[in-house]
Amino acid sequence: MSDRVLQVRLRQSGEVIKLDERALLETNVSATVRGLKKWVASTTGCSRFRQRLLDETGTEMHNDTALSLVPNLLDLVVLDFCPPDVLGAQALISACAKNQLEEVERMLERPQDPDLRIAGAGGIHLAAWNGHLTAVRLLLEARADKNAATEHQTTALHAAAQNGHLEVAQLLLEEGAEKHTTTAAGKSALHLAVESGHPEFVQWLLQAGADKGTATKSGHAALHLAALNGHLEVLRLLLQAGCDKNAGTVAGEAAGCTALHLAAQHGNLEVVQALLEANADKHAETAAGQTALHVAAQNGHLEVARLLREAIVNATMAADQAALHMAAEAGDVEAARSLLVAGCDKNAGTVAGEAAGCTALHLAAQKGNLEVVRALLKAKADKDAETAAGQIALHVAVQNGHLEAARLLLFTEEDVDVSSASDSVVVAGGGLLEAMRLLHQAAIGQRAALVTDRAVAAAENGLPEVLRLLREVAGRNATFPTSGTASGLL
Repeated sequence: MSDRVLQVRLRQSGEVIKLDERALLETNVSATVRGLKKWVASTTGCSRFRQRLLDETGTEMHNDTALSLVPNLLDLVVLDFCPPDVLGAQALISACAKNQLEEVERMLERPQDPDLRIAGAGGIHLAAWNGHLTAVRLLLEARADKNAATEHQTTALHAAAQNGHLEVAQLLLEEGAEKHTTTAAGKSALHLAVESGHPEFVQWLLQAGADKGTATKSGHAALHLAALNGHLEVLRLLLQAGCDKNAGTVAGEAAGCTALHLAAQHGNLEVVQALLEANADKHAETAAGQTALHVAAQNGHLEVARLLREAIVNATMAADQAALHMAAEAGDVEAARSLLVAGCDKNAGTVAGEAAGCTALHLAAQKGNLEVVRALLKAKADKDAETAAGQIALHVAVQNGHLEAARLLLFTEEDVDVSSASDSVVVAGGGLLEAMRLLHQAAIGQRAALVTDRAVAAAENGLPEVLRLLREVAGRNATFPTSGTASGLL
């Protein structure tokens, strides 16, 4: 292309627009009359379909004519739309619906008003509904109203959302379409995409800032629509985006229904499972006082009802178990007894933190709560259960200096035979840990006395009570030296 300057003179006003090669190249339009019209449209706001470029003889330049064949001065005439007629509207809308692009371009070149409608819908609605990206682009180029709504207040974006045509929706938003408008039913593009189950579309809208919390006129937020329609992937996207899993519907006969109620009502087992995994409230009630379990049973969804019942039972058991642990730690023997009578698992361990694996017996022993220890032992709690760190309740009692609790743990079972000890127990030096090991061995019915030259560390740590307890365990025949640091303690 040469460096010449093209001049386009607006016949109506006489204004002249100048265009050089550099400016044209920067617009990325084709080097044809069609490309020149697009550039003029970007400058004047007048659609290329209404433009007619004439040479000095008044001859119209064809759209596909190369610019190199165009004279330096052109006259621009802007045409009005053809008078509206039913046949013309039908032809344009039908071509848009069927993606007949040459016919769409021909009709727009008449020039035909791109916003003509039949039965309330225009070409842009049908093109968007069917995902015809190029047809939508042509209509937008013809300055079709991107926010035009049908008699049901459905826009092109709504139509694209309902059928999951993501590229069409992206184009519409790039051209400035409003993403928060709603249909006559109060449904936004997000509601429609969720309802129809289009996860990629939903994710894009969420990233584009679509409002996920608003409800339709029927009272359903986006999460409710995903749950009642069984769209598992969409539901997970909404949960990840922070949708309130326990929000209830806000209108209609089903007011107060959470996503869990709606999934249960429609028998959507996988969705129910996902909501339970997300800790949705299993006990939430509708305005009519029904839980999700009631709703599932009422609608004959037995698998869903079974799943909900198991979840409720497990949650109740977990709550009871936590209560037993708290009672043991607090020394509340009456509460502990009540929970044990109710069948609470006496040997269940804690599941988190540094004390993982602690049973109620560990916790009572740690605090020296004798009556709770006694109640747990009477209920046959496992004395040999170990924490994640490998400690039994006896270790914990001794480690925390609760010797009376340790005695209970040592002498409540008949299988601890302390009278058979014959070897010597040597208490000389080594610390609390070794004393605990001795007590453990006694507690599980192993030899109550160890080899005479084995060191047991208690005296140096100021633990005479532990030594006395060791002596009780070892029995009368055990020998304790009176030399060294242990001298005089026993």
